[in-house]
Amino acid sequence: IGFLGIIEEGASSAKIEAYPNGAVTRYDWVSSKFIYRQFYNQPTSQSSGTIVVRQKNRNDFDIRVRFEFVSGEEANYTGMAVRYRDYILKNNQIAVQEEDFHIKLDFLGADSENWLFLKKVIPMTTVENVSEIMNDLRNNGIQNVIGVYKGWQRKGIYGGLPIKNYVPEKKLGGKAGFRDLFYEMESLEIPFYLGHDALRINPSENRNYSFDIVKKLNKRVYAEELYKKVYSTLHYLIPEKAKQYLERSAKAYEKHSIHNIMLSGITNILYSYYNGGQSYDRIHTSIIYEENISTLNEKFNLLLEQPFAYLWKYGKAMTDMPMSSSTYIFTDEDIPFLAITLKGIMPMYSKYANFQANKTEYFLKLVEQGVSPSFYLTYEDSAKLLYTNSSNIFSSKYQWNKETIIEYYEKLKPIHEKTKNAFIIGHEKKNNIAKVTYDNGIVIYVNYNKKPIIIEGITVDAQDYKVGEVDG
Repeated sequence: IGFLGIIEEGASSAKIEAYPNGAVTRYDWVSSKFIYRQFYNQPTSQSSGTIVVRQKNRNDFDIRVRFEFVSGEEANYTGMAVRYRDYILKNNQIAVQEEDFHIKLDFLGADSENWLFLKKVIPMTTVENVSEIMNDLRNNGIQNVIGVYKGWQRKGIYGGLPIKNYVPEKKLGGKAGFRDLFYEMESLEIPFYLGHDALRINPSENRNYSFDIVKKLNKRVYAEELYKKVYSTLHYLIPEKAKQYLERSAKAYEKHSIHNIMLSGITNILYSYYNGGQSYDRIHTSIIYEENISTLNEKFNLLLEQPFAYLWKYGKAMTDMPMSSSTYIFTDEDIPFLAITLKGIMPMYSKYANFQANKTEYFLKLVEQGVSPSFYLTYEDSAKLLYTNSSNIFSSKYQWNKETIIEYYEKLKPIHEKTKNAFIIGHEKKNNIAKVTYDNGIVIYVNYNKKPIIIEGITVDAQDYKVGEVDG
């Protein structure tokens, strides 16, 4: 027997606490924890000294946890994932999307580096470069591609935050170049998205913004430390200001016939904050974000970067899908719970495949979980990013990744054609061997071992996979 807990109310201020047997008690223990009042350190001076303070006003939310019980053959993680899938479908918490196979290619447009007394924009992938790459892939038989343009805005991916309007970087092609690119992508039937971080603001490139940024409950400005060479810190916009900028940008996108937006920042970050003498909780933040994204969803096709569950119904697909756990020491096995839940409902795109240390193992996880691959690409050599905030990006040059993109496409597309719009109803993993069963009868065997294995009469080569059917 077993049970699945689903937080129906209070999720914005909830945590999941879990301990394996032996860590605290002799039993495995898991529970939801709800935070009505936070404790925080309040500085007592500008230089040193703090006191612990309890949040003055209680967070305003109700608690509601639903328990789904499983037994018999359903009493495992697959059975619980199936129950959760049934739950979100029944309660209209997600919209079923057409699950066509695509490889997602994210392009880095530009970043900035220090140059004498000013900043110098470093173009990495112009609109002409994007066109060249897309046409080269089509000439090699790669038809199903989704493109995302990041760092397209004036001053590049970090210098151009916040995005307040539609102002493309001139070194990438300007408005005229972008207009031609979008027209070409539409004529080629390639979904092409503008990346839009609606959360962050760069303090080095903006003035008079103190009323626009998030302050912690102790009234100190929240800083996202980047530890980079050009811009060391970013701030978060308060929800009202993020909404204002996003609405303004949306009007400009409509004016320039841009229909596809990939949202990040506000999709997977919630916070309490202090502003104008008043404290606001995460529920307040989530309500504003959902209203904003819901309105955008009526006018645009949206990709959402790692969205929280309350936003799932507004996206065409989920990006940056986690493929493994945090690898804590007490973890026995990675369980692809989200992949089992969402496969067949919504297209899922992985984190960037070209940045993985073990590419063979990562590819096998894509096969096992039914997730489509993503690549982060530049036309220029990534060495040009050495003195920018994107210095951590390596092996991004298209020519270095072209063969891998083609290989992934040719291997994964036939698998997808057999599992398209099908649900996972069985997932077993033991001794580095995974068996995935779909409700249309397709079975996929994945062998992570470095030697061949025979499973249910089927031989699977070392670090390889086989696709079969339940009835043989």
